[in-house]
Amino acid sequence: MNRTIGPLYANGIEHLHHSIKSKSLLDNYLKLFPDSDVMGRQKHLYMDVLHHSVYRHIHSNHLAILPIVRPESDGIEWHSTSPQGKVYFNALKYEQSLQQSYSFFISDEEKKPHPFEIVTDILLRSGMNLLCCPISMEGSFEEALNDHHSTQRRKIIQRITPQATVAFFQNHSMMKELRRKPCHLASSIFTSHDALEYLIAYCKSKDNEKNLFQKFSSLPFFLTNDDYLRYPGHSSTIYTSTYSDLYPSQQHRFIHSEQYRYLQSSEYVNEIPSLQSLTTSDAAELLLNEKGYSDLRWHETNCYPWDEMLKA
Repeated sequence: MNRTIGPLYANGIEHLHHSIKSKSLLDNYLKLFPDSDVMGRQKHLYMDVLHHSVYRHIHSNHLAILPIVRPESDGIEWHSTSPQGKVYFNALKYEQSLQQSYSFFISDEEKKPHPFEIVTDILLRSGMNLLCCPISMEGSFEEALNDHHSTQRRKIIQRITPQATVAFFQNHSMMKELRRKPCHLASSIFTSHDALEYLIAYCKSKDNEKNLFQKFSSLPFFLTNDDYLRYPGHSSTIYTSTYSDLYPSQQHRFIHSEQYRYLQSSEYVNEIPSLQSLTTSDAAELLLNEKGYSDLRWHETNCYPWDEMLKA
């Protein structure tokens, strides 16, 4: 069974996957894979051995038969469980943080996408390898590749996690681009305030909040009031203030008011590098740099008439 039937079954799936050219055929294709949940209910030794043999063969021979479907792409990417092409199971549908971000009182006319769909779309667009496979397949690989008596079980393919997502974006090419120049939100992979908020909400979950905020300045999530994503670096300062409207030409110096609204609820908001509250001296310095005020010149008496200052 282990040396013959299982490998033949797996090779049969590999042969068939070449004929899957349309996304509409994926559901039937994925039903060819033995399901650990079904096997568990049947409690049949023969099927259990076949099930384990198939998944062991897929893994050990790096069969690229696991699908990934990118948004707005006509084709299907095929991946293996090889560590070189890191892939993840998509369990975002079950994430409590994304469930909480969604209003269940949306009318049918609005047809607002669920946050897990939006975050999945962002991750796939950004190049993350999220498998288009049933989440039960995670257990199938784990059962097949681990001894039931072992105390340390190997995770061959993991579910996507907030920690993995933060690490992914830290090394993303988008960060290199932001170091060179800022990017308008509408032109980015996030496209909207809501989409960025959902992604940050997910990255904050599962005890990852402190980790996220400490690395926030090195992630492409930093949005300023002019709707640009920026890399503030370690020497630049981005201010938080409810008086940012006083500085219309310097909105790039303030974190976006909507973004800060959902960040400030965290006890770790002060852990964000480069982010600080606007002090009185900071406010005065920015005001002097504001258009109109920057043209003022001090008199010999080091003062300026108040009525003329108002005209400026």
